[in-house]
Amino acid sequence: MKKFLLLILSGVLLTACGGGAGTGPAGTTPAGPGKLSMDFKTLNTKTDVKKDLEIKKGVVTPVSITLDGKPIVRYFIDLTDFDYDANAAAKPADDKQTAVEITLFGDSGDTVETPLKAKTFELSSSGGKVDDKYGRVSNVLVKTFKDGKVEETSLTYNAKGTVKIVSATAETVTGEIDLTQDGGGRIKGSFTAQLKKK
Repeated sequence: MKKFLLLILSGVLLTACGGGAGTGPAGTTPAGPGKLSMDFKTLNTKTDVKKDLEIKKGVVTPVSITLDGKPIVRYFIDLTDFDYDANAAAKPADDKQTAVEITLFGDSGDTVETPLKAKTFELSSSGGKVDDKYGRVSNVLVKTFKDGKVEETSLTYNAKGTVKIVSATAETVTGEIDLTQDGGGRIKGSFTAQLKKK
């Protein structure tokens, strides 16, 4: 009987201390890849999109390009509510799927081997010189599916806000986005993405 009571007490203590399997601090469930709340009108078909996108997959791909004769790195952060081959483009295949592509410019001197930095990225001005783009947001593109094809809508046009990289390692990036367009379009939320494997 005493052994039985001791076993019960041990179980109660483990539960109170958050010792159950699959839990985080204070007994909470570990955070997933994140969620993005969106409310905007698509560019071409003028379709109203109001959606809480539960991210299923996030991939970061650094790409080196040349602007004004100078090298600059663009970090593509693809966030989707569906699974896809990371070696192919992240595009929805039906009207239930949505993809978000956040593109950030690296700092001057960065290469594709340079890890994305933990910092706040302001929006870059369209058509500006490359020196004005370093360390800024290049674009935020939402891909939806309508009438049998993919429709892309930029949420940085006439917008205010930031993309913040909260933490970044050689393998994982976590961040937050909060953008609002003059016309009322908005995207806000947090995300986690894995660096694309070579």
